[in-house]
Amino acid sequence: MHIYLYDLEAGSCRQLTSGEWVVRAIEHWDAEQRVLYFSAAGREQPGVVDPYLRHLYSIPIDQPGAVPTLLTPEPADHAVKFSPDGCRKKRRFRAIFSSFKNENDHSCQDWLGTRMRNADQKRARFRRAFFTDCYSRADLPTVAVLRAASDGRVLLRLEAADLAPLLANGWRMPVPFVTTAPDGITPLHSLFWPPHCLGDENNVEIPEGSVPVLENIYTGMHRKRSF
Repeated sequence: MHIYLYDLEAGSCRQLTSGEWVVRAIEHWDAEQRVLYFSAAGREQPGVVDPYLRHLYSIPIDQPGAVPTLLTPEPADHAVKFSPDGCRKKRRFRAIFSSFKNENDHSCQDWLGTRMRNADQKRARFRRAFFTDCYSRADLPTVAVLRAASDGRVLLRLEAADLAPLLANGWRMPVPFVTTAPDGITPLHSLFWPPHCLGDENNVEIPEGSVPVLENIYTGMHRKRSF
């Protein structure tokens, strides 16, 4: 699945993204900057990074041949959310604007109109400037950060999951591994859940001889690999 830009008046179509990877969702559209933000999987280090993990990218739609910019580089599944379109200030200014008795007082009306426009512009810049990113893997507890939409840099670490109580009770994290499908070519990214008897949380000890394994297969195309 990839993204195409259609010109409804000219009847033309231009492909914005391409390659051996999959666009998962459109996350945000910046109409003023004409930049599209989308989640995709399988683009980063094919064959090494789990192709089911989602990353966020941006791409300008008015630059033919533009390459998507990676905004969430950590090898994990990224769930992002851009700032909502709040309008409290706008409603408050309009309420004050409509309460004036003297409709001929253009100086006050001009002042309030300017305040409303400035508030809208500041709010629009704030919405474009930031997004939250909650990322994790099956073997990586969730981390929440605030990022800049322009280049994805981390501006603030918001929260991180604490596994200490789970680990103290003997819980074991799954171990990611990659094997090969029967065709001898296709990599299969899988998870191994070791029992308590095989070493500890820092070192999985495989005993000599055969070990019984319970296999649970999921045959869908797009399974999340988050914690």
